[in-house]
Amino acid sequence: MKTLVHLTLYECLAAFLRKIVNGDTWGEPVMAQELADELGASYTIEDPKGKTIPNPFYGTESFGFNGFDEHGDFIFGEPEIDTNKTITTVPLGKGIVAANIGPALDSLISEYNACEYDELDAWFDKASKIVPFLWD
Repeated sequence: MKTLVHLTLYECLAAFLRKIVNGDTWGEPVMAQELADELGASYTIEDPKGKTIPNPFYGTESFGFNGFDEHGDFIFGEPEIDTNKTITTVPLGKGIVAANIGPALDSLISEYNACEYDELDAWFDKASKIVPFLWD
């Protein structure tokens, strides 16, 4: 049974890596820098003030949220066109990074392939730490 659990995790990592490589999803979850280092993920440390980027919503119409009514339903404002050409990102904070997990997945897959049977429990302990960061 343990072999099936190890193999299932391996197959999940391989499937998610294929999705990243094919561009079907992206692999930059926010995590502690210490965990990113442990897993072998790459990352860049962001400016603590945030960074200015092109506004992906420039020119689109959106409705502002104005609160809740007496029944708990949402109250929205009138539609507005977003005219800001740039936005400033929210800094992640000290010790927090947006990690590129592609290299970590590749490394974990290679480690699995190189493991002897008695080494798979240690591999599983390490590899299972990345599971909460796999999403679509």
